[in-house]
Amino acid sequence: MTFFAVYPTTITRQYTVRWFEEEGGSAKMTVTRNYGTDISGISPAPETAIVRAKKVGNIVKVFKGWDKPVGRVTEDLDVYALWETSTIGNSITSDSLNMSTLNAADIYALSLLDNGVKANILETQLVQSPIFV
Repeated sequence: MTFFAVYPTTITRQYTVRWFEEEGGSAKMTVTRNYGTDISGISPAPETAIVRAKKVGNIVKVFKGWDKPVGRVTEDLDVYALWETSTIGNSITSDSLNMSTLNAADIYALSLLDNGVKANILETQLVQSPIFV
């Protein structure tokens, strides 16, 4: 009787990529793929994997993207959401608002205000700096 050693022709290396909404939170999406696999098209879309905008306490945040690009899998990788934070807070008044410096989170924060307050702020701002189309 003769015995022959059988060896695999390739060694498959697999790596895991995880997407997180916040540092220290649980992964919103995890994929494990073979080395060299292109996963650039499968990162979680913000509207399905994480929220586009959120309010946590008095802080309003809007999703900006991911902290690093993902392409071909070559190592284990953790990817974190980047957030734009509102600078206007809850104490916004028409006098303290500068429409030209609003970021996406500020605009979302304005949308969360009581309608009367929101209307007053926007009306005052439009009178002070009218927009011509």
